[in-house]
Amino acid sequence: MSEIPEQPKTAGRESIEYPARVLLIDDYESITRSLKAYFRGEGDFDTATCHDAAEAIAVIEEKKPEIVLLDHALTRDPEAGFKVARWILQQRPNTRIFSTTSAWLDVQKDYERIAFEAKATHPITHVDKKDFRGIGNIIGS
Repeated sequence: MSEIPEQPKTAGRESIEYPARVLLIDDYESITRSLKAYFRGEGDFDTATCHDAAEAIAVIEEKKPEIVLLDHALTRDPEAGFKVARWILQQRPNTRIFSTTSAWLDVQKDYERIAFEAKATHPITHVDKKDFRGIGNIIGS
């Protein structure tokens, strides 16, 4: 009789395959390095990083992440987060998007509108990029 392998800590979402593909988008490399190290220590994640909107779209097309952690103002473009979120919701609507911007209160309603207009299967929600416990909780939900 074969043993059932231990499931990763984040099991429970039928739409996420393991290793779960996660894309970390932030214009600060120190942030993406820290987040990537966190995911490496948490288990069964295949993480990729990028630092601007054009690179993000190319990586999403190639890697097809299930989860995206998205900073809002990439390389000083105040609309970059909106552009990437719209593109994701149009091209990969089952992707879960989590905003990591520190200006969430300023952009929350816009992200909610973008998700509503796209008839997103998941809302775009916020997680503090420095709160690793919070990231673990939302990824596991």
